[in-house]
Amino acid sequence: GSVTVNATTAINNIEYNLLGTSAEGSFTITSDKDANIVLNNLNLSNPNGPAFQSLSAAITTITLRNGTNNTLADGTANTKNGTIQTGGTLIFDGMGSLSVDGVKKHAIYSSKRIEMLNGKITINTAVSDAFHSEGFTIANGSVNVLNTGGDGIDAGDGNITITGGNIDIQSTAVDVKAIKTGLGAVNIHGGMIKLDVSGAASKGISAKG
Repeated sequence: GSVTVNATTAINNIEYNLLGTSAEGSFTITSDKDANIVLNNLNLSNPNGPAFQSLSAAITTITLRNGTNNTLADGTANTKNGTIQTGGTLIFDGMGSLSVDGVKKHAIYSSKRIEMLNGKITINTAVSDAFHSEGFTIANGSVNVLNTGGDGIDAGDGNITITGGNIDIQSTAVDVKAIKTGLGAVNIHGGMIKLDVSGAASKGISAKG
């Protein structure tokens, strides 16, 4: 159930289709080109690290195939930053659904920006942040954070732009933010937003920009 891809090719727009179930598996890719990863009823847990990891700075698009239900989880032995982890911009698209458990740290982590174009993402639990990146945008689809020990969406010092979609974040942890950026700005031009934070000193939206 553990697959490692090292793609060095002049071919653009390669698509990887992932399906099946493994309680001890992972998918790791290093690519010099942008990659499109299609999740097609994938159920993947990795007790020793990220369930999905891109080690390159190229753009990774995760497409949730229409009508599919996908689940990803890490384990307590994970030494990386998230159940899903990318070194480049991470884009979510498609009309399927994805459930993520961040057992060790963040649920979804990117060293750069996270973009939500479509799909339904549910973070069942995250020990740290549900989403952690350098910039966050959502244009469509839905984000539902049920339980997080850290922030719901932490965009580092990048901007947060919400032009559509649905955001529902719930947290009972102390001193967390549902939507947070450091030096960036929060731009809201549409969408439906529901934030429920009940921990002491917690905030719905926090930005220094």
